[in-house]
Amino acid sequence: MSTDAEAVPADGEEKSPPPPPPPRSIEEIRAGIEAERAALGETMAALSAKLDVKTRVRQRIQDTPVTVYLLGLGAAVAVGAAVWLIGRRTRS
Repeated sequence: MSTDAEAVPADGEEKSPPPPPPPRSIEEIRAGIEAERAALGETMAALSAKLDVKTRVRQRIQDTPVTVYLLGLGAAVAVGAAVWLIGRRTRS
């Protein structure tokens, strides 16, 4: 059930609808569509790159071979030191 009170805002002023946007030419509409299409393409490319886990892992591995090498070297040194200490204790 509608009443006149619902049509008038609380401040008592009636508000008119916003004016319609000015008409655009066909060229402006096409340019807007192309801009939106380009933005959507960039967004899709970014999402695709972010969701491509296999490629991201490969890239990360290629970017950090020195880190992997140093981790392996550190593990080898730790194992060597442990073997040396154990051998030294058993001889005593």
